[in-house]
Amino acid sequence: MEAVKLKANDLQVKAVNEYKSLKMCPSKAVDVQVCLNWIIMPVEQKSKFADWKYNQNVMKDSYTLKKKLLDAIHDINDKPEQFKERFEKVEEIFNKNKDNSGFTFEGMKNVSLAAGCLLN
Repeated sequence: MEAVKLKANDLQVKAVNEYKSLKMCPSKAVDVQVCLNWIIMPVEQKSKFADWKYNQNVMKDSYTLKKKLLDAIHDINDKPEQFKERFEKVEEIFNKNKDNSGFTFEGMKNVSLAAGCLLN
């Protein structure tokens, strides 16, 4: 989990600001955004995951986004059973993209550095 915390802390504010300023989510990054939402959204919330305006609001404050990521890590450690469905959904997305070389940090950073960091 320490490695995950380091990755969350490495998320660059400038990159998040660039990413959220896009008029539309890059089509290649939609699955990254959906995975992020499965991890950080409240357990009872399951809609709007692919809605770009909603996601821009989630990323409105880059520091709050980092805090949500770090809080999610803590929650996963404390209550892993609550994240079972979420991990299954994220795993489905990764399995769908397993042969997609663009669904890696290196491939995604060409679309958006923030999307690459979020995927990483």
